[in-house]
Amino acid sequence: MKKKVLSILLVLTMVLGLFAGCGKKDDDKDASSGQQKDVVEDSKKDEGKEGKKEDKKEPVTLKMWCNWPESNDEDSQFQYVKKAAQKYMDLNPHVTIEVTGNSTMDKVLAALTGGQGPDVFDNLWPNIATWGEKGALLDLTDYVNNDAEFKKDDVLPAAWNLSTYKDTIYGIPYTLASSELYYNKKLLKEAGYDNPPETMEELVEMADKLTKVNDKGEIEQLGFLPDYPWLDNVLWPVTFGAEWIDKDANKITFDSPEMAAAYQWQVDIYKKYGVEELQKFKSGFGKDAQSPFLTGDLAMCFFPEGMIGMVAKYAPDLDYGIANIPYPADKPDLKGSMFVTSRVYCINSKSKNPDAAWDFLAFWANEENMKEWSNGQQKKGALVSRASVLNNMGSEVPQELKDVAKMLQSPNVRSFPMLPYINEYLSIINDEMTLALHQKQSVEEAQKKVVEQVQKLADENPVK
Repeated sequence: MKKKVLSILLVLTMVLGLFAGCGKKDDDKDASSGQQKDVVEDSKKDEGKEGKKEDKKEPVTLKMWCNWPESNDEDSQFQYVKKAAQKYMDLNPHVTIEVTGNSTMDKVLAALTGGQGPDVFDNLWPNIATWGEKGALLDLTDYVNNDAEFKKDDVLPAAWNLSTYKDTIYGIPYTLASSELYYNKKLLKEAGYDNPPETMEELVEMADKLTKVNDKGEIEQLGFLPDYPWLDNVLWPVTFGAEWIDKDANKITFDSPEMAAAYQWQVDIYKKYGVEELQKFKSGFGKDAQSPFLTGDLAMCFFPEGMIGMVAKYAPDLDYGIANIPYPADKPDLKGSMFVTSRVYCINSKSKNPDAAWDFLAFWANEENMKEWSNGQQKKGALVSRASVLNNMGSEVPQELKDVAKMLQSPNVRSFPMLPYINEYLSIINDEMTLALHQKQSVEEAQKKVVEQVQKLADENPVK
């Protein structure tokens, strides 16, 4: 009997175990299905989260340094930079741009050398070759050439020459400067002239007729002074079609006949009126309201565009005109010759965000922002590197500046060649040609000395 009961219990246990097993499998299946469903739902949620992460850009901070003094004046250059930076940040909320003014070249160079400094900064064009070759500046060539929205061809060719070295673009040219011929219409009229000189020969002739010397031999009014406001070692060589270097041969060409002609006419004026007399007359020149062109002591002069603002501020009733620098009569193809310089914006080669830095720089140098810059500056206007802007300056910009903007688009506008020894070259020229101007040596002797000194620099720094 006991055996029979044990057998029944054993069978019941096995049956219950079987049911229990079957129930566990179904539960496991349901649990597994539930887990898979949860995994799918969680996966979808994660995919959604990842998609949102891709849309949300990582925060970027860019430092922009400019040379302009920091100012709260809404029309100041510094505030124009800050406004442009704010516009960019409004369009790109993930980007923060910190703008700093009063950034001298010494300060910038020290920061770059230390491996820090700004991402984007304001630079002087003579630094481009040296800083670029030493690796301080980011190569922008591909950025410029591959960014269709940037419109590279809108920037004046002569301006590009000021930011390019060995076919590598190291910066974006922004503001431009040059020199033009300023003439006093009243004084020219009194001397019998209705128009400014067109050729160099006419300039020399008119300068002589406009010069007044008293019985004591003292100059009371001067028609033209070659080295006022300074001895220009770029303007006149450009005017005469001279070259400073043959890049293919890496040969300094300062001893060319064209270069001699660019200085000889200046030396001749000093010979005619006397070094002492001209220096004495020049020593009486004042600044601002007392500058010789504004006072009528100088009938004609070459001067940068700042003269337009000086006249408006200190001598608003002065009847004056602006013309192209004259060209040699036997070289009419040089008509419209001018030189140009530029401030250049560069990117630090060690920037942690080079793509973002370029995106901002391209925005800063686009047509819209350059136009705002050209129309601003205390309503005086400014010259920039884009032809589209030069051709569409605002109604408040002085007509005289608009005339200069047209002049800058001549095919004969040039710049000093981009060399790693620009400052040394120009300094040597100035020293030797000042001696020639003051009759201490001939033009030919000065040329020879310049070539001897600068060729050594060229040999040490070949440009090919």
